Amino acid sequence: MGRASSLLDGIKQATPVVKSRVAQVTAAMDSVLKAGMQRAKDQGFDVDSPLVHWTDKDFDSFTPSVEGKYGPGVYAMKEFSGGQSYVKNQDGARAMPLYTRGPIANREQILQAENTLKNTDSLPADYKERMASIQGQLKKEGFTGLEWAGETVVFDPSNIRSVYAQFDPAKRTSSNLLASAAGAGILGATSS
Repeated sequence: MGRASSLLDGIKQATPVVKSRVAQVTAAMDSVLKAGMQRAKDQGFDVDSPLVHWTDKDFDSFTPSVEGKYGPGVYAMKEFSGGQSYVKNQDGARAMPLYTRGPIANREQILQAENTLKNTDSLPADYKERMASIQGQLKKEGFTGLEWAGETVVFDPSNIRSVYAQFDPAKRTSSNLLASAAGAGILGATSS
């Protein structure tokens, strides 16, 4: 009993030191996270509305889809559930939480862009060409993506970052998801 009692006394004495150190580490981590969030906001990323991209691949930056139903771009969703159905290898499916930068056109703004093209007889009949034209009009109007039926399409990968990015101002225009975060190589090769 003497040895166990002595060990227990040692733990009790160390507990305040451990609690203090945990509090210091937690405060430092909170400070780093807050600084990263502020850098993200300063660079125009919407940290209040994260999106999710589902994948079964490892990569550092996105290659925009050219076959997406709403035109070329990187596809993501606001809702966590549902997107995994787009992943071919269900065993490796995982969600990537993301932030996007710039204004994303909503349904009304997309329809306005389509009407603008109709009014100038610039709206192609072919669906893929039509979506490309609508995206072109939205880009002219300053939008960086569109949101339709629960899906978001971001036109340019440089307007997407992992929520875990460092948001290094020197890498503001990079398409690297982590934009110089420590351990950026953890994602592997470029893909989509």
